[in-house]
Parts: sequence; C-alpha cells; structure tokens
Amino acid sequence: MLGDKQVGGGYESVLSQLKVRIEHLNRTNTLSHHTIQRSDTGTTRKRSSTDSYGCTRWQPALPPGEGYDSLEVKRQKIEEMHLHEGISGAERGDVCKLIEGTYWLQRHMINATPSPTIADIKTKWPYLFTQRHIYGHFEQLTDKKSAQMFGIVYSGVWTNHKLIFQKQTNQ
Repeated sequence: MLGDKQVGGGYESVLSQLKVRIEHLNRTNTLSHHTIQRSDTGTTRKRSSTDSYGCTRWQPALPPGEGYDSLEVKRQKIEEMHLHEGISGAERGDVCKLIEGTYWLQRHMINATPSPTIADIKTKWPYLFTQRHIYGHFEQLTDKKSAQMFGIVYSGVWTNHKLIFQKQTNQ
C-alpha cells in the first residue's frame, strides 16, 4: 500500500528486483562465466555460460557415473527419510549429500513440460523447501551465495521504500 492505493502484492516487486539484480551482475563481466572457479577445498570446475535468467546451471549435464535411474533411487531414499524423520531430517549430513547429489534430477523435474505444481515438487522433494536446501539449490543454480544475494536485494528494496516514503512526507 502506498497511501490509500495498493501498489501490488509486494512479492512481484522483490522477485522482479532479484531477477534484474542477477542479470545485472552477470551482464557486466560475461567472460567470468567461462572461467575456471576454484573452491576453498581446492577443487575446480569450469563455469558454464548463463542458461536462463542469470542462472548458470539451469539444466546441467548428468553427474559423472550417474544416470536417471540411480538419481531416482536417491530421490526415493530422500522421500523415505522424510517419511520416517519428518522435516527435522533436513539437517542430517546424508540428507544434505543426497539433496546436493540429485540437483540434476531436481532441475529435470522443475524444467519439465508441462511444469509440475509446487505440491508435486514438494511431494517428490520434501526437504527442498527447507531454508538450507532451497538456498543450496539457489547457489547451485546461480553460482552466487544466496544469503548475500538476498541481503543485497532486501537492502535495495528497503532503500527504495524509504525514498518513496521520504518523498511522500516532503510533498
């Protein structure tokens, strides 16, 4: 609400700003998408070019030594763990490894045509909707630290709203 006028639901603006921010960050240095990235553990991986909406791993290649069936077995194991432990199992190390290791299958399902419903995704990937794993998915998708990205967007949103309110009080 802005005064007595409804501007929108609020989430559209935040999502739009997040998308624009990611695209802006990726636009300034397109060569960085093709460089080799070293992690703290010393492992390297070649970053791919941006696939869609600022994402670098929109639909990644199958992990080495894995196939659809082996990833599906892992997904079913995640589902079983959820049935036995509930949402509290999300913090277990083996669950975290399984979620991270099945990223290809998650993207395969999310990008399918026709698109699955959120309820379908939540049924097949119950731990994906926990903060830890949705942030992890975002980080794999964009090669950006999610906490930093959401902090940037949030601070930008607050600054914009603060400026709007300042203009209204000065008029």
